[in-house]
Amino acid sequence: MFCTKCGKELFDEAVICPQCGTPTENYVQPAPVAASQGENCCDLKLKAVGLKKEVNNYKELVSTKPFYLIDVLFGNDTVTFNLRDKEYERLVESFTTGHKDIHTERKNISSFTVLIIKSQGFALSLYAQNSKFPLNKLAYALARKDDYDIRSDLSINKIENELIRRKA
Repeated sequence: MFCTKCGKELFDEAVICPQCGTPTENYVQPAPVAASQGENCCDLKLKAVGLKKEVNNYKELVSTKPFYLIDVLFGNDTVTFNLRDKEYERLVESFTTGHKDIHTERKNISSFTVLIIKSQGFALSLYAQNSKFPLNKLAYALARKDDYDIRSDLSINKIENELIRRKA
């Protein structure tokens, strides 16, 4: 089988072309998320880059894979974290919890600002380049389009402030 867009030869089971990201005939559109958890029920959507665990040091931060693009969807009583594959932005996993059930902790790990978000059953580490330090090669490699920017800590500041505001 060959990609219909770029012509790359693919495995017969391929779902998406690894070269250009074009879906193949094997691609199945994911079922829509229930209205109670979907993007339509949120009044604010923020985005970050992070890990599906709590990190405590630089080695743990840079050696942990995979990194995720994380959509943070704020609703009236709940917040949903959608973890997306960083290459193709496919939805990988989703966590929903009440605002009051979330605990946050900010850490500075080397040149990164890390916001730890914990609730019963999950922990996430959202990270950004600390604005006090110059951008390093790791940050360049991981920086995505502006929606998921890790080149400044403004995105996680917004998320932290909104979590604190809604918890109050």
